[in-house]
Amino acid sequence: MWLGVLGVGAAGLLGASPSGAATQSLQVTAAPGAQATRPVAITATGQVGVPSTITIYAQPGGSGCAASAAEEAARGATLVDQRAAAPGSFSFTASFTPGAAGAYVICTYLDGTSPGMTEHQNQAFAISVAPAPPPSPTSGPAPTPPAVSTARCRVPALKRHTLGGAQHLLTLGGCKLGRVYRPSAQTLRV
Repeated sequence: MWLGVLGVGAAGLLGASPSGAATQSLQVTAAPGAQATRPVAITATGQVGVPSTITIYAQPGGSGCAASAAEEAARGATLVDQRAAAPGSFSFTASFTPGAAGAYVICTYLDGTSPGMTEHQNQAFAISVAPAPPPSPTSGPAPTPPAVSTARCRVPALKRHTLGGAQHLLTLGGCKLGRVYRPSAQTLRV
């Protein structure tokens, strides 16, 4: 993973007045260890002399950035964040989740306007995104419960068997023995 830190002083300004040139700066960094399908923190810090808009785009591949944020959007790049910054210092962190492993270009645009003054600044750096980690053993679908047997009870002939023998035959037939009533001596037949 490449960590980009970018800063531009007066030399990077187009059409800015000398008073605004001394106050404009922009630094953009990406957290190390980027992995596909995992959020990557991108931090932008700096100073602006006039009310400005900071826009961050990410695009897969190694091509450069467009000249303006509008052109970058027209290319189909992913908008990571867009914020307004009042004159003075700013700092914010945005999150970008790369969809796949590979190289990405992070394009940052700082555009500020004020009566009689315009500030424009474009920054770019590349990050390398590693493949997504394998799923942990605890994640994924829940294990399926064991199949419930659909075998039915088949009652065997129990006449002329002892109670123990009848229980055994019922078990072999997939049945369970219910309550047993013992015959009274008066109704016993021989």
